[in-house]
Amino acid sequence: MTALGSTLPNLDFGTWVVPFPERGHHVFLGSDDLHTPRESGIGEVGQGIWLMRTESGAGVIVPSDAEVVREGVPVVGFAVLHHGEHIEFASHLARFAEVQRMVIEQGSRLDGRECPHCLVMHKAGEEVIRCPFCGEGYCLDCWDALIGVRCCSRSCPLAPGRLDEPSK
Repeated sequence: MTALGSTLPNLDFGTWVVPFPERGHHVFLGSDDLHTPRESGIGEVGQGIWLMRTESGAGVIVPSDAEVVREGVPVVGFAVLHHGEHIEFASHLARFAEVQRMVIEQGSRLDGRECPHCLVMHKAGEEVIRCPFCGEGYCLDCWDALIGVRCCSRSCPLAPGRLDEPSK
């Protein structure tokens, strides 16, 4: 599959993108260098936040001395992020992105697989939306139809969200 965009999930600051770590890991994003997340312990001293991923999603750990605002509401301690949300940190605004539009490549896992919502078979060259949790591919219209419901894949916890582009 060919991704149409940056590595996901990520924080898109408009002129640069900060990728989240692999599931089960965290990285420190210092307010002095928002371009370069670094490996560190949770007890790290310094201004910044930790970006983390678990099996059930992505989030930020916010120490008491950091000022972070998500969708206009101050964050205290921890915040789970959802696709399309805006987060403000160190005087910069970023958009959290985790959902991918992809073009199915010949022989990929999604080539010849059915959309879990409408059961139409996908073919190489088609554009699909890939669920960031279970990896299933959806027709563009089917993904939109599931907004506010949940992914059709067995035991996937994701409730699809809009794919609107970040406002800049």
